[in-house]
Amino acid sequence: MKLLCLSDLHLRSEAAVAAIDRQRLSVDEFLKHIDRLQQIDGEIVEWHDEENEMAWELNRSAIAKTIDSHKLDEDLRVFLRKLLAQSNADLDFMRIEFY
Repeated sequence: MKLLCLSDLHLRSEAAVAAIDRQRLSVDEFLKHIDRLQQIDGEIVEWHDEENEMAWELNRSAIAKTIDSHKLDEDLRVFLRKLLAQSNADLDFMRIEFY
């Protein structure tokens, strides 16, 4: 599985670890982005771990469709582009976890 790090955040899709601008996105900002995404498009967040509340699976197709939407501000659009760029394009989802 590939892990992608955003602060203490990891995006899992294959077998290596890569960083996404750790200094530019805090955990609080990530959570704010996820909340906004859920309000904009209910299909983006496919699953959220209710037990530890620190894991999500996001729908790549829904993100790709939403990324050019007029509903998104540039900050959220950049966030989604980073996730898409560093996740596995062969998968339909991206799993994101905080450790």
